[in-house]
Amino acid sequence: MSLLSLQQDSNTTFHIEALKDASKQDGQKSASELIVYASTQSAEYQLAQEFIAKVYEVSHGAKLSYFMPLLFSGFNGPNTAPTATSTLTQNAFGTNASALNLSVAIGIKPVTRSPVFLEQYLNAPIDVAIAQFAGSPIARERIVEIGNLASQSAGNARLMIAFLVFYLSALSKPVGQSVATTKADWAVCTGTNAVRHILSSMGIESHVVAKATIDAITSKEQQASWGSYYDNNPLVLAIDIAKAKVVCSPHYQYTEVGDPALRLPLSYPFLYQPIVNKPVANKPTANKQFACA
Repeated sequence: MSLLSLQQDSNTTFHIEALKDASKQDGQKSASELIVYASTQSAEYQLAQEFIAKVYEVSHGAKLSYFMPLLFSGFNGPNTAPTATSTLTQNAFGTNASALNLSVAIGIKPVTRSPVFLEQYLNAPIDVAIAQFAGSPIARERIVEIGNLASQSAGNARLMIAFLVFYLSALSKPVGQSVATTKADWAVCTGTNAVRHILSSMGIESHVVAKATIDAITSKEQQASWGSYYDNNPLVLAIDIAKAKVVCSPHYQYTEVGDPALRLPLSYPFLYQPIVNKPVANKPTANKQFACA
């Protein structure tokens, strides 16, 4: 899978909906659907970056500077694009948010010959590491790295993870090829305690490849930029996408609509600019956001 192949989806609108038994996790009602847009180098990409950076700052005091080449933005709300007169409602970041709220974002990068971000934590290439518990050789081009997960809630994170499972499982024709295939066989990421809890609650099996330690980052300046992120016990994880789809299929409904007209109009970017929570007097601010590299 190449980035060029993924860019073919930049005008596609995706929808993921949790069925009844998946919309209630951890004993509480959570978000039940997301409208998802893909973006690469565009105004949408910049806005997704700003959202991710803000969540990392709120969650970990981090100053994020690395972003995946393809970012997905997930929105809660009515399945209609907002207009200049859309009703403004409060979300976890503040009051100036549209009825269609940017609630979660995530990024992906195809694994190629060049090392990917999380391989700095490993003693061997990621394909070699996966092959040890997969029982057979794994081609690097059949692996995708996931990162930049930033969410306002665990429920939205579950929906975005389910979306990626279906998205990476969907058949498509890579650029220059005539045979349709899935986009990847394995997904790899660096997951904190919170992310691993989300995967476990969804029933998705993840294989621990290695511990992600701050010592792997050689620059002291870069180490400082991660804030408290490494206090959350991040581990390098590998997920068999086909097995994850089997687990998710009974609980989620996934659709794709290749109509650019359904996308959020960029003439109103202020409608989904993230704004940091302001603490209420005598009440601690609830930190519902979390981020995973």
